[in-house]
Amino acid sequence: MYRGEIVILDPGSKGRGIYIKRIIGLPNETVEIRDGNVYINGDKLQEDYLEPGTYTDVDLKITVPEDCVFVLGDNREVSEDSRYIGPIPIKNLKGHAVIRVYPFSDIKN
Repeated sequence: MYRGEIVILDPGSKGRGIYIKRIIGLPNETVEIRDGNVYINGDKLQEDYLEPGTYTDVDLKITVPEDCVFVLGDNREVSEDSRYIGPIPIKNLKGHAVIRVYPFSDIKN
């Protein structure tokens, strides 16, 4: 498990179905969202995987519990993620992505 990893997770009773999200915050790290940017322990997170100009809303500051991760979706404007459902217990991670196939022009492993 590492920052930037795309994981498949069960959001538990706070969400609906199975989610695919990106790990942003690891256990015991402080995640802060302000002015549309994400900071980890005070350092601005470089998110080269996002479309230029992506704005991360919902200002917050949280320390990720020891047994959890903080996840965000890449489509921030409509993503139901840790900004709304809170940190995700590590036990709720069900797998991770090993290849990207969409959009087809960006196929990667």
